[in-house]
Amino acid sequence: MLKMLAAVVLVTVLGLMCVLPAGGTPQQSDGTLQALLTEVRLLRLAIERQGAMAARGQLLVSRLGQCNQRAARARSEAERVEATLARHTQELAETRMILQDNQRQLEAESEAASRADRERDVHRLHQRLSQQVNAEADLRVRRSRLVEQADAEAGACQGIESDLEQLLRELETAQR
Repeated sequence: MLKMLAAVVLVTVLGLMCVLPAGGTPQQSDGTLQALLTEVRLLRLAIERQGAMAARGQLLVSRLGQCNQRAARARSEAERVEATLARHTQELAETRMILQDNQRQLEAESEAASRADRERDVHRLHQRLSQQVNAEADLRVRRSRLVEQADAEAGACQGIESDLEQLLRELETAQR
């Protein structure tokens, strides 16, 4: 940017030297000089504006990349929790079937020692079932939070994309 500005100033000075005769009158060259100075100022402003827009664009691209990474991590974690939840749901169904089978066997058991063993089994299965139900509920809550987080990140990414589109429109307008 500075090299370009220096080149513009050098061209302007050389142009002034060519335009002004060695003993030329200042009145004739005043208009030319003012026009060149105005052009230099406008070029400087344009270069500064483009530099600022470039920096803003880099910042937005960086923010968008980070946002997309956060959204991808949240989606990935939600999928992992979903897979764990599916396994827990299957284990819960199996535990319920085993519990029902043990309860039927308990009802049919007539011998006291076997009945006591079966009652302990049923009690342990009830405890296991309770733990599995709690774990499943926790996983459902965690999955919901992760899905919400992924959706929020996706929304934030859309906002950044909108800002980038606006910047592109500003650049196109500035080039006209």
